[in-house]
Amino acid sequence: FFFFKQKTAYEILSGLVGSEMCIRDRYEAFPSNVNNQQIYESQLQTFTNYVFQGLSVGFIVCGATGSGKSYTLEGSKTEQGIVPLFIDGLFNGINEKIANNATGGSYSCTLRVQFVEIVNEEITDLLSNGGKAAFPLHTDTNEWEGVSIEGAERKVVNDIQQFVDLYVMGLQYRTTLSHKFGRLSDKAADVLIVEVIQVFSTAG
Repeated sequence: FFFFKQKTAYEILSGLVGSEMCIRDRYEAFPSNVNNQQIYESQLQTFTNYVFQGLSVGFIVCGATGSGKSYTLEGSKTEQGIVPLFIDGLFNGINEKIANNATGGSYSCTLRVQFVEIVNEEITDLLSNGGKAAFPLHTDTNEWEGVSIEGAERKVVNDIQQFVDLYVMGLQYRTTLSHKFGRLSDKAADVLIVEVIQVFSTAG
């Protein structure tokens, strides 16, 4: 599962996943009276099923400054954003698969998270303690590990609260710096990668 915050992330998307990902275009604009739960249920909930089928899923939220991108993605103290709602949907799917396992074997599933910020082709690892110093952007594709960002930590999350805690921590480490051309945060792309690792074993 890949999440990109900014419009410019289409180039990042192509570099990260190449031909391994099918992109389903779905452009929707929502009135101000639609909440994040409704957006998740109407646009994203069905995609959790694709994840468990082994497919990669990505979504991008675009819009002008002040249009509500951050609120939609991150939520607030009173309303979850679509990112934690989607992850909560994954954990619900895991619990359902465990409860409905009728194969006689075993099933387990692990979620691992990478969360980085990209500014001027440099990466800051938002999940390291205090935000690791920026380093050059490189991706790696491994037969078993899939696509990952070199140098960025992977963190295992075991439930939705653990994910939310990590996510909120990462958001706090995003850049607030400026230079003569404006705020660097306006040119930054946040990239959240959640790997879903499923293990099936048969009885006997």
